[in-house]
Amino acid sequence: MGGLAAVALVGCESKDGKVNKTPTPPQTPKATETIAPTPTVEPTAEPTPTPEPTQFVPKKLADAEFVPTEFAQIVESVDSVYRDHPEISKILFLGSSEIKRNTYDVNLEVCRKGDPTAPLYPKTLETDRVYACASMTEWLYFYYEKTGHEDIYQAAVNVTNYLLTELPERKAQLDSSLEIIGQTSPDPQK
Repeated sequence: MGGLAAVALVGCESKDGKVNKTPTPPQTPKATETIAPTPTVEPTAEPTPTPEPTQFVPKKLADAEFVPTEFAQIVESVDSVYRDHPEISKILFLGSSEIKRNTYDVNLEVCRKGDPTAPLYPKTLETDRVYACASMTEWLYFYYEKTGHEDIYQAAVNVTNYLLTELPERKAQLDSSLEIIGQTSPDPQK
């Protein structure tokens, strides 16, 4: 046997006992099936949402607790605001003017005693006191809304509490003045 193809002779015995020499082609090995490993599916992480910037929500003056307040407490809180936040004198109140420290000092005295240059009528002095305290509260609260500084809020609360300690019957007049900043004072009856 010759040729390029190799053929194997396989001897098989037939029924009559003779060996049959029939050429049979070589067996082609069967391809083994390769099973790819099942990929492990990793759970996809939920995308972490980017937090929205927290928008500052100012507290309301009316939500503050009324605490009887002495004049020395408002002086101390205003002093601390100007010491700790010197930029406060650069902020324009309602876009109109800067409120310098000497303006606070004048209003502090009028808030305490009334306008010393006005006639000495008790009701006029009380009205002066209300407007001076209201002005200081408005300025401080306005700065608090702009900056979010808690000590400035507390200074505004201290001024309203001082006036309500001294002149509780003038709460309606104070609240009317505070309307410019959309606020009312704490309730002394709580």
